This record gives sequence, structure tokens and C-alpha cells, in this order.
Amino acid sequence: MLTLVRLYPPAQTRIEVRQVIGDDYGRQLIKELRRVGYAVREFDPENTDISSAPMGHHSLALNYVVDEPGDGLTRITLLLGNHRLTRGYRVTRGLYVPAGEWAYKGRDQT
Repeated sequence: MLTLVRLYPPAQTRIEVRQVIGDDYGRQLIKELRRVGYAVREFDPENTDISSAPMGHHSLALNYVVDEPGDGLTRITLLLGNHRLTRGYRVTRGLYVPAGEWAYKGRDQT
């Protein structure tokens, strides 16, 4: 979360989740984002017009991908606007425990 906080200050950034949160990681992520001070707007499949609410502060689109590359690791990739943060985790009793630091990829040049 520290890398995210450095890139996007919590009190000044609104997170717009752009996917349904239906897994343990997503629920933990939303809880942690709110705990550190982000305003989080969760995706509502009934209302796909997420642009209808006034933004106020800087708004940042968020998607994430959870996959398992092997060796008992789970890889999480956060897609934040044009930025990507990737980190390996070990899942212990339903909790995601970091297995390394975040890798950051800046804006795509395409």
C-alpha cells in the first residue's frame, strides 16, 4: 500500500473500482484502501454510468487481476489509470501475505 500512497495521496485521491469485487483479495483491498484514507466508489453492475457522480478530488480508475504463476505464489496486478503495480503474495488462511515488494510500471507509451 505504501507505493500506492506515494503515487496517489489518500486524502486527495478518489478510487473508482471498475469491476465487481467478488473475491477475498478484492474485499481486503477495498477495506485497506478505506483504512488508509481513500474515498472508494465500488462498481455497481446495476449502474454502469460511473461518471454520473461528481468527482471533486482526483479520481483514479482501479482494476485488478489475480493469477497464480506457480510455486505457491499468487500474483496481484493493480491497474490504476495507465499505471501498474504488481506484487507476489502467499495466501495463508484466506489472508494475502506479501512475498516481496511492489513492482511499478509507469505510463504506457503507446
